[in-house]
Amino acid sequence: MKIISFYRGADEAPHTGCLLSDTELLDFCHPACDLPQPAEHLAWFDTESESHQAARAFGAEVQADESRQGSLRAAGAISTREECCVIAPIPRPGKIICIGLNYRDHAEESGMDVPESPVTFSKFANSVVGPNAEVVIPPGSVESDYEAEFGIVIGKRATPVSEADPMEHVLRYVCNNEVSARDFQIADGQSQSGNSPH
Repeated sequence: MKIISFYRGADEAPHTGCLLSDTELLDFCHPACDLPQPAEHLAWFDTESESHQAARAFGAEVQADESRQGSLRAAGAISTREECCVIAPIPRPGKIICIGLNYRDHAEESGMDVPESPVTFSKFANSVVGPNAEVVIPPGSVESDYEAEFGIVIGKRATPVSEADPMEHVLRYVCNNEVSARDFQIADGQSQSGNSPH
């Protein structure tokens, strides 16, 4: 199931649902779905929450039942992507932890040694934007750069995590476009930094 976040009409709060096809999405927030609604949006992505578990089961049922899709479509719980404004899958994540120099070729092309242990840094959640949204380059930066990144969405509390079961904590994967102001980065001595993934 591909989870998606979006705005519908003039609604100010994001909705969460799943893609039924390349063109249609199911809105878990619609009353016709009769799903338990979480107190906060992030709970949709918590694999231990009642809302997430109910939505996951419901989404699978609807995807397999075309007649049910018809009734939900008639009720307005299924929309086309063109009718909605698709946003970042998790619009305001609790935290973003990144790994610098995370593959050998990148370290070598940067003229840096391959680190013996992961180089971690964080990003600000409020600079995450969704597909087709504008990426804001800091005023004065003339050397902003971008990198395609592989994102891992953690779906439940992950402390501590044993080497035997890390995948128990993974909800889904996302594609990120990480943008960095390289000139600012070098000027203040950061080894890895920049804007949040987009």
